[in-house]
Amino acid sequence: MWEFDPKATFREADLSGLGNHAAVVGVLGYDSFSWFCSAHKTMATQIATIIIGVLVIGLILGYGLWWVAKSADRMSQDPRFRRRVLIGGAVVYIVTGVFIIVGVAARKERVDALYGLPVGAFIAWLLLRAATKTQVPPRQ
Repeated sequence: MWEFDPKATFREADLSGLGNHAAVVGVLGYDSFSWFCSAHKTMATQIATIIIGVLVIGLILGYGLWWVAKSADRMSQDPRFRRRVLIGGAVVYIVTGVFIIVGVAARKERVDALYGLPVGAFIAWLLLRAATKTQVPPRQ
């Protein structure tokens, strides 16, 4: 085990195998144990943050998948809900396209942003077409 000798100079200290951090500790004269504790406390905090972040993202994605499965089941049974979801999806594509066109017209976006508009317009057209072909029974 390597012991830190505060009276030893950097050249006298045996820092072999301890890495760059030990060399900094040897030059600055910090206690190696305090550096060890602070470094591992920081690593523990980072690991805990990563684990909690992954769990939260997993919970959000799980809830989203559960909601999508539930609404897909409802869409297969309720034609009004199916039409509402299809129209809502088409409106999202249309509004996004309008924002892109306004951004290019105001010179806040590059002209290259317009290249994807035909794809979005085609998807919006497909969604609106599917919504209009959905037969909804009259209300009773």
